[in-house]
Amino acid sequence: MAWGLEKWAQLGDAVGGLATLGGLVFAVVSVNRWRRERLDERRAEAAGRAYVALSRACDSLAFWADGCAAFLVSHRSDRPFAGEDFALYRSHNELGQRSSREALNDLRQLVESSSVYLDEPELKLLLEAEPIWQALRTDAAPVGATDKRLSDPIIDKMCARFDGYAANARALLDRGSVLRDVGRYRIARRSRTRRSSAAEREEGMT
Repeated sequence: MAWGLEKWAQLGDAVGGLATLGGLVFAVVSVNRWRRERLDERRAEAAGRAYVALSRACDSLAFWADGCAAFLVSHRSDRPFAGEDFALYRSHNELGQRSSREALNDLRQLVESSSVYLDEPELKLLLEAEPIWQALRTDAAPVGATDKRLSDPIIDKMCARFDGYAANARALLDRGSVLRDVGRYRIARRSRTRRSSAAEREEGMT
């Protein structure tokens, strides 16, 4: 039985409706994929900045603690001693405290601005540098309070504490490598995009 114009028109409308629906589905999927990619990129950017800030804070803390320990070791009973050397210690202590405090302030601001993109465990990881700074400042201050030689047992005890702070700072940075790995997403994605674009250009030239 031959189809009349009306049936052909109905078929055309149905096909057109399916095409429109397919276009809408494709648009929704494309938008959702774009949103996910943008979220991943922003998360990668935030993680990369967080790792840099954490690295600066941990390096400052380790440098501060190592310097304090090195000074004490150089003033054991079997080493020459000069009371005025404590002025150098106080200078190092002030510098270490100030530089690490600035790094921690930057880290705290980054935590506040990146809380949307970083996971809770990652944010907690960034905040672990603060207690190290607090404890190090507490232990470092009394050492420079007097110009008198400290006893070897006290020196050994304080050096162990300072070495512990430096080790904790370095261990924290090692655990922070997860942020560095997340931050590499952006670099890897850009690299893939550039390779894809280059391949398309080569195909167009052939």
